Amino acid sequence: MSGKIQLENSLNVSLSLLGQYIGAKSDSIDVAFVVEEHLSESPQTLFCNHTDAVERTNEYGLLKQNLQASKLQYKMAVGKNLPTVAIGGGLVYDNFVMGQDQSFYMGFVTVSVPISGWWGGTHSIKKHK
Repeated sequence: MSGKIQLENSLNVSLSLLGQYIGAKSDSIDVAFVVEEHLSESPQTLFCNHTDAVERTNEYGLLKQNLQASKLQYKMAVGKNLPTVAIGGGLVYDNFVMGQDQSFYMGFVTVSVPISGWWGGTHSIKKHK
């Protein structure tokens, strides 16, 4: 019974505050609200496992995305300090002089080792780790 009185008092305070905000008397505001004598559901039907409930929150999803982004940033920091290898090739064909076909093949390989960035790169990797 005390819970019902507390609920009705809270409703009256809310009506007074609403009236104060909109500039009307609290007696002129009518809210259709009926306090029932019984609860609609048993608390046991509302129970769920706390670990399942946490995984369904938006904050948990954002933390998982943040963790994945941090792992990718770490991999990018490591990748900036690894040597790179580039391989390419091409074919040039011409027929400038009648009856003389000429073709020319070329290929190249480039290896780049980031020696100058090793000191700063190791600190960047440690920071991201």
